[in-house]
This record gives sequence, structure tokens and C-alpha cells, in this order.
Amino acid sequence: MEVFEQIWEQIGAYKGYVLPVLILFVGWVLSHILGWAVTSLIRRTGADKRISDLLARDDEALELNLAKTAGTVAYWIGLLITLVAVLHYVQLGGVAEPLNELVGKVLGYLPNAAGAAIIMVAAWIVARILRYLVVTALSKTALDETINKELREAELPERTPPSKTFGDAVYWLVFLLFLPAALGALKLEGLLEPVEVMFAKILGFLPNLLAAAAIFLIGWFVAKLVQRIVANLTSAAGIDRLSDRVGVQKALGKNRLSDLLGVVVHILIIIPVAIMALDALGVEAVTRPASQMLAALLNALPAVFGAGVVLVISYFIGRVLAELVTNLLDSAGFDNILVKLGIAQAGAAEAKRKPSAVGGDIVMIAIMLFAFIEAAGLLGFTSLADLTAELLVLGGRILLGLAIFALGLYLSKAAANAIEGTHIQQNRLIAVIARVAILILAGAMGLRQFGLANEIITTGFAVTLGALGVTFALAFGLGGREAAAEQVREWRNKLNSDRER
Repeated sequence: MEVFEQIWEQIGAYKGYVLPVLILFVGWVLSHILGWAVTSLIRRTGADKRISDLLARDDEALELNLAKTAGTVAYWIGLLITLVAVLHYVQLGGVAEPLNELVGKVLGYLPNAAGAAIIMVAAWIVARILRYLVVTALSKTALDETINKELREAELPERTPPSKTFGDAVYWLVFLLFLPAALGALKLEGLLEPVEVMFAKILGFLPNLLAAAAIFLIGWFVAKLVQRIVANLTSAAGIDRLSDRVGVQKALGKNRLSDLLGVVVHILIIIPVAIMALDALGVEAVTRPASQMLAALLNALPAVFGAGVVLVISYFIGRVLAELVTNLLDSAGFDNILVKLGIAQAGAAEAKRKPSAVGGDIVMIAIMLFAFIEAAGLLGFTSLADLTAELLVLGGRILLGLAIFALGLYLSKAAANAIEGTHIQQNRLIAVIARVAILILAGAMGLRQFGLANEIITTGFAVTLGALGVTFALAFGLGGREAAAEQVREWRNKLNSDRER
């Protein structure tokens, strides 16, 4: 006992130096223990991993060492408190006062931080529960299967299920709703006011957004349902077989006409639905231009539909008339027209397209051009309609010119054959002359029908005829010079004999 008393007396002599060091050592140890306890507690609860997963994106991992950070903060707070205690013990209040105020503020703010943490934990619990309920409720419906089926039919990659998307939206919405309360608990009025204003606007806009989403979703499902009904009904009615029979299926490729009609009906339904959804949003600056555009498109649909009906009906009528004209021309022997005109020889290899088939194609093209002019007029494309009408008139003039020239070929051949069949002298030469003259006349008349510089064609034709006349005159004059001289001498001798009498 005496030994311990002596040791205590020795320590008491130096307690002014030993106790501050001892307090500092004990505080340092307790600070380490506090930091270790906070780190272990957070790691046991898995809060750091949960927050990392909460803040991470889908395509990358985010690692937050929250436990170590919180432990370090707890360690320094404990060490700061220890330092303040040591300074007070050694009666250095002037130095300890700022640190004491700092510790007081930190310790005074801890309830606020704890309150904010409790609020966010409550938000996390509520968000998890609501997300689970939303995902479970939507999973029991056919929403995921329906949308994934539509993506597969459209040959698009399947994305995150809609039920999970809606669940995540509800999850984050809960956090946003709890955020003002957490900021209020932290006494962050500077951040709280703009957040409250933002939330007031969001909550005021949320009913419009939900109404627009509901309108569009309902309209989309109705449009898809009607699309399938129309596609199945038209397919059962045999429109696909009819399109294959008349040749429309070749233009559609892999698509069926019944499916195309279903898509058209879907578009006709979804456009007014989109207009209603945009109007439900109530954002005039954004929705008015889009609504006006969709309204203009909707107003143009009757004209587009009418133009399509005109083209389709004209196509069917053109096919019927083209086949009728082809058969009539074939029966009339029109396929031998080239032989009759002298362009081709009898017994030559047949062309890929018979003249009768070409005539049917011309009728088909003419009918479709007339239909295109009417369709362009219905759509308001007056310039295009006028241009097509001018091209159609030019095509008619060209066909008339070709017909005149073909008639000239036929008449020239007939005239030449008739002249060659006579017994007059130089019948072959006269036949060639007649044939050339008829061809020149027919060519000039045909070119005039083309409308290609009528004055030049008329002048050229007159010059050609004049040149032929001069040529014949010169040929006759030079070739019959001796005969003409003999005739003149005969006339002179006769005149002289009359005078002598």
C-alpha cells in the first residue's frame, strides 16, 4: 500500500502534465472505437451498397465507401470533443472557445441530420413498398406480355418490362415527395424554397400528364384492337387473294393488303387520340404547334383517302380495259401491223412484247395518268396536276403523229405496189417517187402533230417539194434537150412553109 501511495504522490506532482495526455489518449482510443462502431454498423446494415445501387446507372457500377466515410467523420468528431476537453482542463479557454462553438454546432445539428436521415429512410421504405405493389399489380395483367409481343412483331429488341418501368417511376416519385421534408429538417431554407416551387409546378402538372398518358394508352390499345379486327375481317373476306390475283401483292412484297388496311385504320384512330392527349397536357407553347400539325394531317386524310380510292379504282378499270384492248387488237390482227407497214418481215422472230400488248399498256398508262391528275387535284397539288395534264396532251399528240406516220407508211407501200402493178414505162421509178412523196407528206404532218416548231417543219416541207420540182424540171430539161430542139425545128419549118403558100 505504501508503494502505491508513493506512486500516486509522484503522479500527483505531475498531474498537470499527465492528466491532459491521459485524457487525450483515452479520447483518441474512444474516437477510434466510435469510428469502428459506426463503420461496422453501416456495413452490417448494407446501407453503403444500397445507396451505391440507388445512385448507380444501369450501364455502370458505382462504389461508395459510405461506411468508412461515416466512421472517419465520427472519429474526427470524437477527437475534436477530446481536444476541447483537454484545452478546458489546461485552462486555455480562449483557444478552446472557437472549437467549443464548432462542436456545439455540430452536436446541435446532429438531430437535424438524424431527422433528415429518418425521413429518407422512411421514404426508402415507402418507395420500396409502393414499387413492389405496382410491379406486382402490373405483372398480374397482360401489359408486359402485350407490349413485348408488339415489339417482337415489329422486330424491335425487347426492353425493360413496362411494369418495372412504372414501378421505378413510382419509386423515384416517392423520394421526390419526401425531399422537401428532408430539406426542411436540415434547415436548408435556401434550397427548400426553389424545391417547393418546383414541386408545386410538378404536382400541378401531374394530373394533366396522367390524363394525357391515360388518353393515349387507352387510344393506343383501342387502335391496336381495331387494327387486328380490320386485318382479320379483310383477310377472311378474301382481300389478300384478290390483291394477289390483280397483281397488287407484288408491289406490297412481304406485307399483306389486309395488314396494310389495318395499319391505315390504326393511324386514323391514333391521330385524333394524339391530339386529345396533347390538349390534355395544357402546355400551349408545346402542344399547340403539334396539335395544329396533327389537325392539318387529320383534315387532309379525306383528300388522301379520296385520292387513294381514285387511283385504286382507276387501276382496276385500267387493268380490265387494257386486257380488253389487247384482246380486240389481237383479234383484229394488229400484231401483224409491222409487217403490213413494211417495217418487219414476215416469219421474223417475234418480239418480247406484241403490238397488241403495247396498245393495252398505252391504254393502262393513259387511264392512270388521268387518275393521277384527279388525285393530285384532290390533294391540292394543282401545279403537279397541270404539269401531268400537259404531259398527257403531249403524249396524245405524239401518238397521233406516230399514227399519221404509220398511215403514211401503209399508204406509201400500197401506192408503190399499185404503180408497180401497172404496165406504164418507168413504173418502178414512179413507184419510188410516189412512195417518197407520201412518206415526206406523212412525216411533215406527223411532226406538226408533235408541236415541234411548226414553222420550221412547214418551211422545210415546202423547200423539199420545191427542190424536188426543180430537180425534175432540170432533169427533164437537160435530158430532153435534143427532143425539144427537134420539135422546135419542126414547128419552125411548118411556119415557113405556111408563109410560102
